[in-house]
Amino acid sequence: MSTFRHVAQTAAQAMMNRGLTDSAAWAMSLLVGADEDAVETPFVNHFEDRPPRGYQVTNGSLIPDPSHPDSLGAPVTPALMLGRALLARQEFRRCINALRNETSDEAVFLQHYAWYLDGERQNNLGIDTGGEGSSTGGLSTFEGSCAPSEVSNSLRKNPFLPEILRALGNIVATTGDNAALGDGSTPNQAVCHDVSRISFHDDPYLVWLYGLVASKSGLADVAIQAFACAVSMEPLLWAAWRDMVPLVRHEGQLAEIAEALRNECVTTPWIVQLFTATARIQLGQLPLALSDVNDLAVVFPQAAFVQQLRAQVHSAAKEHETAKNAFLKLRALDGYRLDAMDDFSNVLFVLGDRRGLSSLALDCFTVDPFRAESNCVAGNLYGML
Repeated sequence: MSTFRHVAQTAAQAMMNRGLTDSAAWAMSLLVGADEDAVETPFVNHFEDRPPRGYQVTNGSLIPDPSHPDSLGAPVTPALMLGRALLARQEFRRCINALRNETSDEAVFLQHYAWYLDGERQNNLGIDTGGEGSSTGGLSTFEGSCAPSEVSNSLRKNPFLPEILRALGNIVATTGDNAALGDGSTPNQAVCHDVSRISFHDDPYLVWLYGLVASKSGLADVAIQAFACAVSMEPLLWAAWRDMVPLVRHEGQLAEIAEALRNECVTTPWIVQLFTATARIQLGQLPLALSDVNDLAVVFPQAAFVQQLRAQVHSAAKEHETAKNAFLKLRALDGYRLDAMDDFSNVLFVLGDRRGLSSLALDCFTVDPFRAESNCVAGNLYGML
């Protein structure tokens, strides 16, 4: 009988196969920091109609489905293995070429994700690719998060977005009359703005990628619909939850999304609270965010991400001493983790803690001097000199 541990490991492997290492690491860090009873409790119901990806229901129990392409030990073609390796090496065009004759959902995802990442790289380097849209400058984050970067120029854009949007629209989404969304010859014709009429493909990774490209193209409502569909199929796909956060405009919309998804994420009911806590920090709904964090800490008492949320809530509330203590606890859980260390440096700067900021800057540069967080910490330290 399967447990959350088994389901999480299967999902993480599927994400790593597709180059979504941020989401895989996020899922496994939650598992490492979870309460043992919570992760080892067997799943016993709710799955007759739709078990989690890679699993099947046999005699009322949830067990791995060996025939599923994402199951551990599923057969893989040499071309698909090559495509995975080339994506990991950031040889995006070689990856696309290596998978040209592959037709599996994973291969199609890798091709289009490599295409997207190649466009992001061309955009970052300011290379004119001859594609549609601007191709100058800009910074992106790994896994293509649609959260806006503080240093990016809003006029800069991945030059391949219109083409990828059309191509993915033909693959993953149809309207109520079964018309493919990518049939149009322009970006505006490539999507359906009535999101209630959209039906999506049954591969959550392709649907997430479509949502990401839609979001980057300014189609927020379509993106939210795609992200919600993706997490309903794979609740541990944090990239989809994370990319939905910047698109939530108010608490009412957040409550509506959360309510709709609670019934879908039956294997991981706490995942919706992780999403709402993150979104509420952005919306400034700090008491509600802290309540979510307190609930999550019961299930994940040693999870660095949950502790990060707690620290960020106190930081946003300008409770600087409390935030500092929360960040110190986060550092005690994982001293090599750079996520949110820029927020920690802001707290130390406001408190005038030059010694603490100097120590943090040294630690961050020892781990990775090229990470944005490390440079933000250094900037705050320089500002105190």
